Order: sequence, then C-alpha cells, then structure tokens
Amino acid sequence: MNSTHGNAKFCSTTCRSKKANSIADREAARRRVKEWRLANPERYRTAHAQRTAARRARLQGAYVEDVDRQEVWRRDQGVCHICGLPADPARWHLDHVVPLASGGSHAYDNVAVSHPACNLRKGARPL
Repeated sequence: MNSTHGNAKFCSTTCRSKKANSIADREAARRRVKEWRLANPERYRTAHAQRTAARRARLQGAYVEDVDRQEVWRRDQGVCHICGLPADPARWHLDHVVPLASGGSHAYDNVAVSHPACNLRKGARPL
C-alpha cells in the first residue's frame, strides 16, 4: 500500500510520519541556531568571520592556519597596521597583509588588525 504526501510517495503511513518528523526536527534545529546567534552576536560574528576567511583562502589554494581573531587583536594591541591608529574592538577587520587574491596565506604571519575603512581602501593590494 502506498501512501502519498504531496508529490512524495511513501510505502506506509509510518514512513510518511518519519519524514514529517525529520522535517520538524530540521526546523527546530534552525530555530535553535537562530536563537543562539541572536543571544551570542559577538561569538557568532567571530566564528562566521573565521569560517569565511578560511573558506576564501582554501578557494584560492592558499595555506590555511586556524587563526584566532582575539589572539591577533592582542598581538597587534588593537592598532591598525595600515594607519597606526587604535581600532574599535567591536568593529575591526582581520586584514591579509598579502591578499589572498595575490597568493597570501591565511596564517598569523599574514594577518593584522585594521580599520574597516583602511582595509576596504587598501583592497586586494599588498602594502
């Protein structure tokens, strides 16, 4: 006996209910992630930035090291490496000194603190 649900066919009502439960589980997981992200904006921003930078480096075929943004902030003492002025701890960029697009690596020896405006003005050019 086949049981249909929309365009999907299931061998039984048990299989159909299992599928419905798995969809509900995925939706509940998405809600939990969204709630965590809203409750922990700084941790989410840091984790997202790390994943994005590492992904961009891998796509360029560059060496990828696990870079901790807070460690770079402490090392550079919160000073923008481009203009030399203090950066805002809540709003700063992790700049690749030799850009990923130019073959730079995503490693501690190639990243530094920068102001967003300084980094965007610099673009994909090495200093």
